[in-house]
Amino acid sequence: MNLSRLATVVAATVTLGGSLPLAAVSPAHAQQAGFQVCGNAGLGYCLNDWNNGGSGSPVKMYYGGYSNDDFYYTPEFICNGTDLVQVYAGGGCPFTPGTGLNSDYVNDEIVEVTYGNNTNLCVATTGSAQAVMGNCEETGDAANGVIMVLGQLNCNGNSFVDRYWSDKDTTSVYLQSGGNPGVQATFAITGSPTCWA
Repeated sequence: MNLSRLATVVAATVTLGGSLPLAAVSPAHAQQAGFQVCGNAGLGYCLNDWNNGGSGSPVKMYYGGYSNDDFYYTPEFICNGTDLVQVYAGGGCPFTPGTGLNSDYVNDEIVEVTYGNNTNLCVATTGSAQAVMGNCEETGDAANGVIMVLGQLNCNGNSFVDRYWSDKDTTSVYLQSGGNPGVQATFAITGSPTCWA
């Protein structure tokens, strides 16, 4: 259950005069197991390590609360010891200097979308911009596409701006929901990024 869903359940229970066990009202945290990353501000289909395939397997969309959907985002402290996009004389971080992307996302958080059942795997990309499971940055052998920036959206969620594709295309490229159960997530240039929560 994501934070917005938990808040809704707690508010509804308090309003109706009910009670929840104490464990149900403890705050969730993005780095705990059991978190899901779902489109439509957390109300849509969720990222899923399809058939628990592991490294190289597709990341597809599925209903929340099912097996293989234990994804969460982890801050990445790769810019001068901070996990925030930086702009400084002569460039910036984490995007390639000269693209303008560091200025576009200055002070936004740098993350990986990590798979909780295997902390060495994150959402990565194929050469054809399909979302797959790949090695996280911490492995020392990071897969393409694992570093992302949480772009701010007016949707009660965030976009995931992918560093690999954005640097390659010199414009914002987003992790996009496949839109339906069983459809693979992709990386795309779009005017309507998926609102993840």
